[in-house]
Amino acid sequence: MRSSKHSRKTVRITSQKDPSGLDKAILDTIISTGQINNIIINNKDPFHDEKDQILSKGFKLSSHIHVDDTGARHNGQNGYCTHIGNDFFAWFKSTDSKSRINFLNLLRCEHTDLVLNRPDIPLHNNLMESKMEFSGG
Repeated sequence: MRSSKHSRKTVRITSQKDPSGLDKAILDTIISTGQINNIIINNKDPFHDEKDQILSKGFKLSSHIHVDDTGARHNGQNGYCTHIGNDFFAWFKSTDSKSRINFLNLLRCEHTDLVLNRPDIPLHNNLMESKMEFSGG
């Protein structure tokens, strides 16, 4: 790619022989940096929908998962990337939080409900009592 002074890029694909010996077409196109930016940034909803389906399908088809997250600073702000997957699928999500609630929200995918099973209720009550004692409530 070569650049001109008017922020346009020339993309050139040279002629190559295909397996049958015929010349492939030559493509010479001029594309603005704005068009490149629009291709990269806009109309990504179908890709995000597909990414979200990867996680829910991965949960349904997997007997186990691995989870990891990492943090980095960008423009003076902390950010975190969480990976959920195994040998058969990989899913990544960037967020601004590394909290347990954030992690549970990621695991719940599109579900917004929270289910407490009967064995969880005494644990929940103990945690709430501890929280009240700690906060002085």
